[in-house]
Amino acid sequence: MKFWIKNSLVILLAGILVVPVSAKSAKSRKSAPAVPKLSSFRIDDVYTDSIKYQIVADLLDKTLRQKAYRKTRFGIQIQDELGNPVFSLNSNFKLKPASTLKIVTTAVALEKLGPDFRYKTVISTDGELENGILDGNLIIHGTADPQLSGYFDGEVISITSAWANQIQEMGISKITGSVFLDNSYYADENGNVKTRFVTVAMFDQAAKSQLTQTVKNKKGKEVKRKIRLRRSSSRKLVQVNMNQYLGNLLTSELYKRNLIETKEAETDFDLPKDIHLSALIVHESDPLSEIITRTNKKSDNFYADQLVRTLGYEFLGTGNIEAGIRVIEGFLRFHMNINESEYDMTDGSGLSHDNQMSAKVLTRILSYMSTSTPNRDYFYNSLSIPTVDGTLANRIHHPLAENMRGKTGSISGVVSLTGYISSNSGKNLVFSIMCNGGSSRRLKSLEDEICKLLLNL
Repeated sequence: MKFWIKNSLVILLAGILVVPVSAKSAKSRKSAPAVPKLSSFRIDDVYTDSIKYQIVADLLDKTLRQKAYRKTRFGIQIQDELGNPVFSLNSNFKLKPASTLKIVTTAVALEKLGPDFRYKTVISTDGELENGILDGNLIIHGTADPQLSGYFDGEVISITSAWANQIQEMGISKITGSVFLDNSYYADENGNVKTRFVTVAMFDQAAKSQLTQTVKNKKGKEVKRKIRLRRSSSRKLVQVNMNQYLGNLLTSELYKRNLIETKEAETDFDLPKDIHLSALIVHESDPLSEIITRTNKKSDNFYADQLVRTLGYEFLGTGNIEAGIRVIEGFLRFHMNINESEYDMTDGSGLSHDNQMSAKVLTRILSYMSTSTPNRDYFYNSLSIPTVDGTLANRIHHPLAENMRGKTGSISGVVSLTGYISSNSGKNLVFSIMCNGGSSRRLKSLEDEICKLLLNL
């Protein structure tokens, strides 16, 4: 049986794809590029789906056997919307997913919380207002709102300024007490509050003032130090004290307006259970549909981990990663029939090398989000569009690039890509490509070529 693919004659014999090689190409084989141009292949529409899928499988099988990929452990699953396999390689192997793990985090958050979910940050007081004087304190009840709980978003400055305006509009000209930060949101089952975490944060929306940190030098003197970002990235490994920046920012703003005598928020305190509080301000975040869009398109690690903590608080009353993962495990088990033995999850962002997941698990989650939920469009639109936005803005240059939505992943020694493709012939495909070990640049190019080949299908 013969097949024409572009201008080369391809023969399928006993399930093996054979591409005739000219004498010229054979001589130059040593100097050939490491990543084959799979995108140059065109498969004629006259063939049945099963034959097309076999051609793709043979091409990929031959490509991945090349010497350049001997040090790479692959986990690949490609299937159509009906679940028919196009190509599978070690699809049940648990590998490091990197940021493709955010697919799991955002899918479960969307399903459990709903697209219209909003964080509510409340500012209350334990005092009484008389003749413009608030005889008491302000208490900020912190949440896991990713925009407010870190210090990477310039919008926080305008938000706290607006809060100060609201306080003055209430007729408050003086506050006798202090600003206290209530972070009980993060308390574990034993009441212990942990609010200091390390993350790789994004500063793409930061104000200039947020690009400096106050640190102590060797002499113990506080000095301001600029946060240095990579030229090609707005990311930085930083330590975060949840909501502390928010509390200090509001306190500083009130101090500048002569409303309060203190310059920083109080964080080391226990809120008495019998205290009487009156709410002054209730701030609502953007809807979850917009939050997961930033999480996936920008691959925002802080946002992803905050979503996991949110799941823990909303459903188990404990705003930590461990509780959130238990919520995720329950959803995957009861709604997607994915058992804990099929993956290992230690965070929501994919930063940890302890995370393990198979390509098949990721495609099952993607398939569920495409066929079994009314939240399909919210999830689909949260993913990056090649050549257009997010982490795929400069990748997969192809005439049909916008027919794809994807989530990238990259940590040391790991490259991954997963998502949806609508091919040239109208086939809706779900795919997951996981690569552990090898050259990141070469593997990203390989991922791009595989996606172009699928777009041509």
